[in-house]
Amino acid sequence: MVRRKRIAQSDITGEKGIALIHQITLDMGFVWNPTKLEAGIDGYIEVRDHHTAEVSNCILQVQSKAGPSWFKAETEATFEFICDERDLNYWLAGNCPVVLVVSRPDIREAYWVSLKDYFRDPLRRKARKIVFDKAHDKFNADCRERLAQLAIRRTSGLYLNALPRDEVLISNLLPVQSFPRRLFRAKSSLRFPHQVWDRLGNERDPRPREWLLHNGSLYAFHDLTMEPWKKACSSSTTENLSSEEWSRSSDPNQRHVFVRLLTECLTALLHRQGVRFSRNKEHYFFEATRTFTERKVGGLSVFKPYSSKTDSERIAHYRHRAMKSQFVRFERGAVSLVRRFKRRFAGVSGLIQRECAG
Repeated sequence: MVRRKRIAQSDITGEKGIALIHQITLDMGFVWNPTKLEAGIDGYIEVRDHHTAEVSNCILQVQSKAGPSWFKAETEATFEFICDERDLNYWLAGNCPVVLVVSRPDIREAYWVSLKDYFRDPLRRKARKIVFDKAHDKFNADCRERLAQLAIRRTSGLYLNALPRDEVLISNLLPVQSFPRRLFRAKSSLRFPHQVWDRLGNERDPRPREWLLHNGSLYAFHDLTMEPWKKACSSSTTENLSSEEWSRSSDPNQRHVFVRLLTECLTALLHRQGVRFSRNKEHYFFEATRTFTERKVGGLSVFKPYSSKTDSERIAHYRHRAMKSQFVRFERGAVSLVRRFKRRFAGVSGLIQRECAG
């Protein structure tokens, strides 16, 4: 019976190891060139700048050893590799940096060492043994800078930009989907907010907030010709204005008034949910419960007492969830609320929607 030619599994594993080095090298943004006729070097890594795409002609030689049989005396933190004397003589004889990569390609696990640096110690050279540190010697895209330092001459002045990293960004913008179509302006002789509160009295509970005193006028999303607003302004001077036009206005004064009114709307909306505004610290926060017990919103603790570490019977402090906010207008005129959270998410969620009288 004629025996057919065979390719051993060890040859397949060896090719897998080289393919893994190829993939990781490309992940670094470097160039991988395999050798065809070789006596102990499987390929070359050429340093390349990922941002400019410029290649440097700075070269690293690479020898691959793939398969579980190369991992000797393995522990969770280290393993040993014993070098063949002829291989070691060959690797150390040349004028180019040589990197040994030992891998288990089936699980995409690889480690590396700079041979000329490692065997600079005569005792190590005599023993021919490499002890790999699994945490420090991983061969992946994170070792890009260390590899480049081996290949690039110190006097070259070549600088490589860091590789871009993919990350998930979660926007903290909440679109303002709607706001009252009309806003009202009327002349007022009042100059301070407490004067307006005194005029409005307690006829409405809670007292309306969506108003602003500015430059001798009272602005509001409420019809100022109606009670109780007539007590705080000259209702005969009331102007009925388009909120949409003010939201897109290039006049900084109009933008200021519109954003201030939106802020008052937000404050009124959050007030109904037990969220208060601190003028001293300029942020919104969940107020304490009447009995100072924990309060949760949607499963998240928004107010919580913390016991002393030395005396469990004594409350050391209370934590309130809080946030800072700012309205931002984009080029197309869309208005969004930017939330800057203190500690973690403050518990205010959903789209800001508000319908006011008038």
